[in-house]
Amino acid sequence: MTEALNERVSKLKAALETIEREVVVGAATRDTLEDFKLAIDHIRVSVWAILTEQHSGGQQAIVARYRVKRVTEICRHLLFDIDAGLIPASDPELVEFRTVLEDTASRVTSLLQSGD
Repeated sequence: MTEALNERVSKLKAALETIEREVVVGAATRDTLEDFKLAIDHIRVSVWAILTEQHSGGQQAIVARYRVKRVTEICRHLLFDIDAGLIPASDPELVEFRTVLEDTASRVTSLLQSGD
């Protein structure tokens, strides 16, 4: 690791320890904890993929498969938020989300039909 990367890792460790202390005393909301968990899971899997790449050669495929798992989890939480009335129909991000979701669903359908 370069010195700059070592320094950033040290700062990240310190930040994670601070977050952990706040979580222990109950200073974080459930949504914050969910976001934190997803971020940590993403980093963990990405690092794991990099470390195992030399054996499997498939880092990008591993990360891509993990993204599918992550987005599935996020969508399940989003369904809960919608059902609970936490996201209003006036939310400006819903239009873009719907467009991306429709494009993704179309491509997933095509992929599943192709059998690749």
